[in-house]
Amino acid sequence: MLRRDENAGAMFCEFADEQNREAVARQNFWKKILVEAESLPRHSSYAKSYGGQAMNNLEAKIFAAELGAKMPELDLHGYYPNEALEKLEVFLFRNSQNKETMVRIIYGFGTGKLAEEVLKYLKKHPLVEAVVEKDGSCVVVL
Repeated sequence: MLRRDENAGAMFCEFADEQNREAVARQNFWKKILVEAESLPRHSSYAKSYGGQAMNNLEAKIFAAELGAKMPELDLHGYYPNEALEKLEVFLFRNSQNKETMVRIIYGFGTGKLAEEVLKYLKKHPLVEAVVEKDGSCVVVL
């Protein structure tokens, strides 16, 4: 939505401002999760589930994803594997440029061919730090 700034007499895009605020909020959320994870005492129930050690950054991100953290998603239902991989490459590139740290890829169950191709591609991709599979989708740490 465009809105006129009465003081400057210029037009600006309110939508872009809102997207920027959401991106900053997501970054602040991840910073908070990482700080909390690093400060967990070794005897806490969370630390025990990680072998008695406090979580590192990667484990904290995965833990946040398991809690249902909001992140960009790409739904690949209905695409052939070669089409899905093209969309996936663009999605990963755009989100890495936007400084996203995690994304969710949904491929469903079906015959398993799409999931197999997507996971094989992600595990070799240079932007991908980790892949965690779960119920017809995966969380990708960038």
